Amino acid sequence: MLIPADLILDGMVEFPQVGDHVEYALTFVEHEPGIPPEMRNDLTARVEVRGDGRLSREWVDPAGRTHPGTYSLLLHGRGWGWGAALHSSTLYHGTVQVTGSLSADFPALVPEQARVRAAVTGRRLVSHTSWPDANGHCSGGGIHTFGPVREGQNGFATGTVPESPIIESSGSCINLIPPPEGPWTQEVGVLVELRIIAG
Repeated sequence: MLIPADLILDGMVEFPQVGDHVEYALTFVEHEPGIPPEMRNDLTARVEVRGDGRLSREWVDPAGRTHPGTYSLLLHGRGWGWGAALHSSTLYHGTVQVTGSLSADFPALVPEQARVRAAVTGRRLVSHTSWPDANGHCSGGGIHTFGPVREGQNGFATGTVPESPIIESSGSCINLIPPPEGPWTQEVGVLVELRIIAG
């Protein structure tokens, strides 16, 4: 499962070390075909519908993309001992097969039943590379690559560069942006292998 960089940088979880005993709040994110095999999970699960089965409102992100409303669901698997939250534009019922990826999430956003206690048995650094579109924005697509975690690593490379011309605002702050030309490679998290701890 993926431990996103922002979850670690915000101090919600520690940078995972092999052998650590951890507890994560889980979200399952559905994906289109083409998800890297390293990040793919195929789950058969019983669906619990939450929030009275109401569809949330659509919303527009800062990049101007419209996101459809979703249903709040909870996935339970036979013998898992854990659950995973799912926000889907499809209202599932009963037992379903879903494809996507498991990810740690902010505990306040995930119901108590969507937790896992486990030992970390392996880890890989996940980087994402994208290329600017005609408007110079690196806003979609791209590829994921996987590599070793560096010795002593406890943060992530953003791959951003100073905005040109450099405009210092509020003291010594410099605005950092994705490179306007060429690829943008950023470290987006750590992919961990877990051994579930019962109880």
